[in-house]
Amino acid sequence: MRNNTKNDKAIPNRKEILFVDYLKALGLLLIILAHTCDNQIIMNLRIFDVPLMVILSGFLAYDSYKRSVAKGESIVSYYKKRVVRLLVPTWIFLTFYFLIVAIISIHVGFPYNLENIVRSYLLLDGIGYVWIIRIYLICALITPFAVWIIDKIKRKYFLYIAFVALYVAHEMLAHFGVYGLNVLLEFVLAYAIPYGIVYFLGLLSNRSKYRHYDFVVSGIFLVVFVVMLGINNINNGGFVSMQSAKYPPTLYYLSYSLFVGFLLMGVLKGLKLKANVVIGFFSRSSLWIYLWHILVLLVVGKLHIPFWPVNYILVVVGASLITCLQNKVVDYLGKKKMGSERILKVFRG
Repeated sequence: MRNNTKNDKAIPNRKEILFVDYLKALGLLLIILAHTCDNQIIMNLRIFDVPLMVILSGFLAYDSYKRSVAKGESIVSYYKKRVVRLLVPTWIFLTFYFLIVAIISIHVGFPYNLENIVRSYLLLDGIGYVWIIRIYLICALITPFAVWIIDKIKRKYFLYIAFVALYVAHEMLAHFGVYGLNVLLEFVLAYAIPYGIVYFLGLLSNRSKYRHYDFVVSGIFLVVFVVMLGINNINNGGFVSMQSAKYPPTLYYLSYSLFVGFLLMGVLKGLKLKANVVIGFFSRSSLWIYLWHILVLLVVGKLHIPFWPVNYILVVVGASLITCLQNKVVDYLGKKKMGSERILKVFRG
């Protein structure tokens, strides 16, 4: 697919998108919070984390893909880089994770069977946690098509009509249990449709008027969420957790998530943010911090600390320290010309 770049906006510099670093850091910290917190009020308030990360991925992907095209790279080359960037670190981590678990459980028995291991590497369920990498991969695969569509269709309301029609089909498939018929439907299509639309909305945020778009999208989904909240309260005689509509993601969960996610996008775009070393580290190293937090969770869980904020702090600090050390080692090896830069890049957070 060729992309017409003649009328494209100039690709923003780093200072113009500092808000992305802040929101990525927030999203990462909230995802880790989900795996340590047992307070149901907090758990429901923070549940917008994954959709927020998908929105940000879409926002960044437009310029990233345009740079790839400007360099003369093919779609295959773009896919290869994205798959390597996401899949190889995950598989390396999973191998290390299973080895560590095997060592520490040598006296009590290995807790995973072959099916758990295979499903983990396939990003299905297995150990859990790595399903978000599957979402990122799906979004990466649709990027060239999504950018082409956005560039070609000038009347964007056609896109929104298509989104609504596609999403209605998704809700019907989920309601009638069609997604449960086989693995591809359950783990790919059931997530590709809703998160693909969220990703598209993130791409459109990049190409739309400064903050107006984000606030409009947020407002629309606020109305949808209030309606869904009222319907669920009436049907169930009280509050229903958004978590119940997360796997696969349906409207109750997504409307709240997109309301908060785009509200934060609009607000932070308008702030004069300053670069921050810690925020930048969390943003740049989000993948490896996320992966290492899975192992740290296992270790912290063995401590049986009853106060969840302590567990949360230990997991965040532990995963961050491991990632920081990893980056230092990679930087040292790079300076000493020890190892291929392509291989070292996989380990650099």
